[in-house]
Amino acid sequence: MKRMSSKALMFAFLGIFVLFFLIPVLWLLLAVTKNGTTLDALSPYSFGSWHDLRVNWDAVWSFQDGAVRTWLLNSVYYALLALVITLAVSVPAGYALAKMDFGGRRFLLITTLVVMLMPTAALV
Repeated sequence: MKRMSSKALMFAFLGIFVLFFLIPVLWLLLAVTKNGTTLDALSPYSFGSWHDLRVNWDAVWSFQDGAVRTWLLNSVYYALLALVITLAVSVPAGYALAKMDFGGRRFLLITTLVVMLMPTAALV
């Protein structure tokens, strides 16, 4: 009985957090379907219109003569470049750690595992 109540409390707590984070995302998804007038007039969680969605989408893509498209392509380019560099360094290093025996190998493996366990924000 005590175990069930603690699980129920945990799920209720997690449910509150899910709502806390998903409600603003839902609002963002619905806000793009409205124009300035209907954004104030309609309920925050009601759907606007497909026409307003199309107008807003076109406005984003035409912003500063298509700068958003350039930004998107730059993001894809840098993400792919980072992926290639990470793979080029990590795969040989992982192979060397797995197959070779050298001094400091155990310390390096333990350090790698500890760093992987820590959240990135804590490392920064």
